[in-house]
Formats: sequence, structure tokens, C-alpha cells
Amino acid sequence: MSADAGERLERILRVMPLLVDKDEVPVDEVKRVAGVDALTLLDDLRALTERDDEPGGFVETVSIFFESNSVSVHSRHFGRPTRITLPELCALELGLAILAADTPPNERAVIDSARRRLREAIVAMPASAARADLWYASGPRVPNERILGTLREAVQAQTKARIVYRRGDAATSSERVVHPYAVLPVRGAWFLIAYCERNDGMRFFRVDRIGSVTLLEEQFERPSGLALDEILSAERIFSGRASEQLVVRYSPRIARWIAEREAGDAEADGSFIVRHPLADDAWAVRHVLQYGPEAEIIEPTRIRERVAATLHSMLGAS
Repeated sequence: MSADAGERLERILRVMPLLVDKDEVPVDEVKRVAGVDALTLLDDLRALTERDDEPGGFVETVSIFFESNSVSVHSRHFGRPTRITLPELCALELGLAILAADTPPNERAVIDSARRRLREAIVAMPASAARADLWYASGPRVPNERILGTLREAVQAQTKARIVYRRGDAATSSERVVHPYAVLPVRGAWFLIAYCERNDGMRFFRVDRIGSVTLLEEQFERPSGLALDEILSAERIFSGRASEQLVVRYSPRIARWIAEREAGDAEADGSFIVRHPLADDAWAVRHVLQYGPEAEIIEPTRIRERVAATLHSMLGAS
């Protein structure tokens, strides 16, 4: 009897939980679950055990017993726990992250608990050490999730918003009216991509520097043909001096790890030079300091001077 392999597999997967390691199950019940007649069901079950190329010494692992009105299946292999692969674990974590993004904070505890358990399982798998590219579902933390949620609401409703924002190189905050286009995690931080009425142009605001946000009644029209992926790939994610670069030489000792996640130029001595987009001086200082003597600022000079001043201040405090 000919049968479509995909349909047959689907039927077998439906009936296996009903049959495996159970006492005799009425044929009518199995037919109901499988959704086929008795002859088709019999053919499906035989396909599990009959092999035209059965090798010598083959040990039978599936036993199916047919009676006049019942059927039973016995196999220790069907009782084994299913082994979930690393990519499958990462896909589950990503799915839960997407679900959490659309869930109110007060209802997110169960999802967060499940994600923590998945992350622990991912980290525990040896293969995860070599596959850091597999899971980025965990978004950066923000001081105020209400602000992040309100910005997402403005994006979805295409409603203007009034934000109080402090630039990284400013001592005080300023008020701006913006047209929110998107809220995205980039380089370890959440960014609001929006048109700023005060600057009359598109700007990128770090969400953790937004002190408050108020939705306005007036709506805006999103520009046709706005391609956020092109904006991001062009590294225009920073406002202000978006064309300025932080040029850093990483020592041969850490060059291989930097090269795994950053585009740059390998030098003859084994060092690695990366040109980072720069608009936030404070970020540049923090970035370089985390690598200690293994990172050298080539330009701009003002960042090198700020790093030196920060180190002198730290030595004085100690």
C-alpha cells in the first residue's frame, strides 16, 4: 500500500503517546486519534518494524502486538528523554524573549523564570562556548522599564512623544518632541530611533538617558521607504558626531577575541585595529578602560586625554 511519508509520520507521532508501553489499547481509539481507517493504521504501524535491508544480527527494538480489537507497542527507546540541541534551546529562549516583550511587567515573572532556566542550560552545554553568536534574545537592562514600554507604545501608535534627554557629554537635560520610529537594542544598550523636531532630523537617543517620556495626542506619519536596517548597517546609530571614529589598537594578547566580534585590520605584530563609530565620549572611555593596557587609543586625542585623566583621578582616590 503506497502512502505519503510525511502524512504517515504525522499519524505515527499522533498515536505514539497513546500506545507506547501501555496495555492493550482499543483499535477504535487508535483510529480516532490517527484519523484513518484500520487498514491504513495497520500499514503505518508495520512501517515502524519492517525493514527490507535489515542487517545480520539486527536487534529488534520495537514490538507491536495486534489482537482482534486492540493493539499495543513496546519499546524502551520511546521512553527516553528527548535531547534538545543547543540551537533548539536558543530558539526557545528567543521565543520566550519575544513573548516577554509583549507581556505587561507584572505578568512577566513566569516567563522570566523559564528564560533563566533556559540560559542556565545553554551556558552548561559545552558547545555554547564556541557559539556565542546563537543567542542574543536577552535585551539590555534599562533603569526604567516604564519608559521603554511607553516608547514602544508611541512607535506602535505613531504618536509624537515629549522626552527629557541628557546627552552623554552634557551636564543637564533638555526637552524634545520626537516622532518615534523604532526602539532597538544596539551594542549593549536600547536606542530610540526618532525624528527630532528641535534638530529637524533623525536622531538616535539612548533610552537609559531619557529621564521621562510623555505621549502627545498629535500623531505623525512615518516616512515612506524608511529602511532601519540600512541605517543600522551604515553605523549611523549614534547622533551628533556620527561620522567621527574611535580608533583603538588591541594588543596581540586579546586581538583574536576582538576580531571574532568586530571588523578591523590585523597588523603585522599581531595587534588588531578597530574603528568604532563615536558620538559618546563617556562610552569610549569606559570601553577602553575595560581592557586596561591591552587597548591603545590612536585617535581622537581628546579621548586619550580623558582616559589619562580618569586613571590619574582613580590613582589619586586610592
